Amino acid sequence: MKKALRITGKILAGICIVFTVVSLIFLGINYDSVANLLSTYTIVNQAFYEEPDAEALWIGMNEGLVAGLGDPYSEYMTKEEYDDMSERLQGGFAGIGIYFTVDEEGPVVLFVFEDSPAETAGLLEGDRMLMADETSLDGLDSDEIAMLLKGEEGTSFILHVLRESGEEEDLNLTRAFVEYDSTYSAMIEGTNIGYIFISNFTMVTPEQFRDDLLELGDLEGLIIDLRNNGGGQTTGAYGVASLFLPEGPIVFEETRDSISMQEATGGNLSLPLAVLVNGNTASASEILAGAIQDTDRGVLVGEQTFGKGTVQRFYQTLHGDYIKITIARYLTPDKRSLHGIGLTPEYEIPMTEDEYLEAIYGEEALNTDTDPQLAKAVEVLQAEGLEISGEDAVTD
Repeated sequence: MKKALRITGKILAGICIVFTVVSLIFLGINYDSVANLLSTYTIVNQAFYEEPDAEALWIGMNEGLVAGLGDPYSEYMTKEEYDDMSERLQGGFAGIGIYFTVDEEGPVVLFVFEDSPAETAGLLEGDRMLMADETSLDGLDSDEIAMLLKGEEGTSFILHVLRESGEEEDLNLTRAFVEYDSTYSAMIEGTNIGYIFISNFTMVTPEQFRDDLLELGDLEGLIIDLRNNGGGQTTGAYGVASLFLPEGPIVFEETRDSISMQEATGGNLSLPLAVLVNGNTASASEILAGAIQDTDRGVLVGEQTFGKGTVQRFYQTLHGDYIKITIARYLTPDKRSLHGIGLTPEYEIPMTEDEYLEAIYGEEALNTDTDPQLAKAVEVLQAEGLEISGEDAVTD
């Protein structure tokens, strides 16, 4: 009986393979390539010294197919990976409430949100995160670390940290839904210039940005800080851009055979602007910066931006997973392509990575003595007729 079932299974598998091959040939896909793929699958599935995970094999094949495009921005994502990414872009997540970066010594905490699980547990800025439960964080990238720190709301884990004092400590953290602001605002002391930092773009960034503007009150100028902003939700960038641009294009999207336009509704706030950018300003951030530059609504200060000027879209597979694939490239309102090039600021002022970390996240943030790019932005706005008093620029 078992032998008959095995034979029947092989016959059915053969029929499926033949049907798949014929279908792919009909679609114009090379038979030899398809046959080779099926041959590879058979060899791996039968010859490996342990029984492989069949689902993992198919995921690997799908990932390899997308990787064959040679495009770093196209990728195959499982449903779980897609859901996690969507959750972060919505503006909230079940986590501990921190910003962190990964340097040559591993992950280090840059910022702890108020009333967050991290603050409650005593996690401090400058703490180096060594282990989450029994898993070492050494050698992991930021996405892998984020996946370990996040989880189901209400679950707990032990975070082993190294303090700046050199002492090590275990902290018990309980994950919670964290609402975080993608913007931070302040007045430049001694001036009537406002400052808004955008860490990344989410669906709620435009609303948070507008709230910041209202809280800052009547201004004679505004500095928008997009340094180290790798992008995010493009609709967030469109919403912020629409506040300042005249009616017309924010960005063009050029595909193989067509071009479309994302249009500003003409908010056109008459507020002098200076935008801070650097080599980590990318994607949605470059859309905003490029639109402001091309429409002469403000000037860019800092360093050449990253140059990520392509459009990705998600397509769901039959299995429920997703393919993120590049479908177009961005063009600025003047139809400049920035992909692989970036934007050149009107005022180019270099800074080191350590200087950026201190200027954006450190205790000396918003100080023109230690942030030459911020100092230049203040100077530029001052040149437009603003009365600036005081030498330092600090937070409220």
